[in-house]
Amino acid sequence: MTDLMLVNPLFLHEDPIERRLMTPYFPLGLLYLAATARDAGYTVSVFDAMFQQGDDAFVTALERERPKVVGLGVLATVRAAALRLADLAHQHGATVVAGGADPTGRPESYLRHRSNGSHPVGVVVIGEGEQTLLELLPWLLNDERVDGMPREIAGLAFLDDNGKFVRTADRKHCADLESLALPARDLIDLEAYRQAWHKRHGIFSLSLIATRGCPYGCTWCQKSVFGRSFRPRSPESVAEEMRLIKEQYRPEQLRVVDDVMGIDREWVRAWHAAVLERDAAVDFECLSRVDLMDEEMVRLLQEAGCIRIAFGAESGSQKVLDAMNKATQVEQIWQAAQLCREHGIETYFYIMLGYPGEEWSDILKTVELLKETRPDTFSST
Repeated sequence: MTDLMLVNPLFLHEDPIERRLMTPYFPLGLLYLAATARDAGYTVSVFDAMFQQGDDAFVTALERERPKVVGLGVLATVRAAALRLADLAHQHGATVVAGGADPTGRPESYLRHRSNGSHPVGVVVIGEGEQTLLELLPWLLNDERVDGMPREIAGLAFLDDNGKFVRTADRKHCADLESLALPARDLIDLEAYRQAWHKRHGIFSLSLIATRGCPYGCTWCQKSVFGRSFRPRSPESVAEEMRLIKEQYRPEQLRVVDDVMGIDREWVRAWHAAVLERDAAVDFECLSRVDLMDEEMVRLLQEAGCIRIAFGAESGSQKVLDAMNKATQVEQIWQAAQLCREHGIETYFYIMLGYPGEEWSDILKTVELLKETRPDTFSST
């Protein structure tokens, strides 16, 4: 029997947007959990629904692995599939744990989800899961444990024996990211991802994370997992991971999935030096903010391999930006676009339409911004 099976519930064939974009990435959060549990001595497997055509593949994996605990990492976009798989795991005798952004934001709805006369999700991990999982697994794997869940473990939500919703103390964010093992990329079929990328784009792209959290206060942003914080790994460890990825997996591109790249200029300088010293540079794309871009920052990113930056431009109206609490100026969007163009870095703008209080004149300002700044790509929500 396997102690822990971690599940990515994203079925590509069920998501028309993902099929159209065809830029599949396995969720790094699950791979960090897998590495953490494995390093602690537990047997760990991963079920990746990405390229599967139906639930039968999951049933086969459950029958083969017979996991005692099944953990699902869930975003809102895959909620329905995750609950479907949770029910199957529960039917096969596993204790089901849900975590990730969506369960963290609405834990009670997951716990009260009913299927076949029972609640398949037994416990929700709220926020970052590595330490919580290490404390929870001994409890879940103890064959002699009494019913119920441990109230002394921080970062959990569950229903007690009377059906009352219980949320334990908040789990503090991991302060020492260096203590975490690198993601267990060996547990997934990276060749399937490589083939999908090459078929559509002619390149293969992998993801990594250098920092956790975002200290900014945009009113519409959910920071349920990493919080309103900024916790970087050491620049040297990130550069070393890039070198290992470059040598072991040979991707043509990386995606740095930090909420914001470039918050700490000294960190970027040290990371830039470490990347060049290790010959670790790989073409990469990242997310950042327009107010962080100046000549030095753009140059440092470009020399480290940056080919594309996605910005939350959001609007060409200062009134709307202020209502969003973006803490950016329209002029900074123009300046960031120009600097990136001068250094050969593509730009991607996220645009938000219909924000409360936005008027037609504000939308026209956004249209004008896009026409004048000419981002290489943009999307609107």
